[in-house]
Amino acid sequence: MGRHSVFEKQCTADSLSLDLKRWNREGLTKPGTLRSGVWQWKYGTPEQVSTVRYVLDLQDETASFLRLQYTTGEKSFDYRVKMETTFPHFGGVRWWFRCPLLVNGRACDRRVRVLYLNGRYFGCRDCHHLTYKSTQEWDPRVSGMLKNPEAMRGLMTENAQIGDLFLAMKVLLRMRSDDEKGKK
Repeated sequence: MGRHSVFEKQCTADSLSLDLKRWNREGLTKPGTLRSGVWQWKYGTPEQVSTVRYVLDLQDETASFLRLQYTTGEKSFDYRVKMETTFPHFGGVRWWFRCPLLVNGRACDRRVRVLYLNGRYFGCRDCHHLTYKSTQEWDPRVSGMLKNPEAMRGLMTENAQIGDLFLAMKVLLRMRSDDEKGKK
């Protein structure tokens, strides 16, 4: 498979996700624990609900896992995702998922904080070819001109091309948007 253009990729926000940062805040990832339950995502109308049953086994730091059980369409899924810990310099324990997907016949096994359901299986952002919305909206030319207003003034001459004027307008709109955010 070739490299995908940013504009061909779906956004992470369009996928269901399991985020360890959120779980840490909610106290779900205490070492030595065994938890089970159900996660639900509601979207659109109240009837549109996705449900995943889970078992989170953190009793043994060297063999920790997350078991996921769910149904998409008519197919049921039941599999484990390996968990791993690291120990930050400032203390504590940081938990990670190991991506369970296969890429070209080999396990991805990438250490990630978030898994996304895009298709049938939860996996990392790279395996699902997902991008962040901010990446799709970012334009390096606009960023450069925001840092150097003289470059923008140089575009706005009598001989300016339509593309140059369009770019200058994008910069001005971004500046206006940033000003409005600052007033709130």
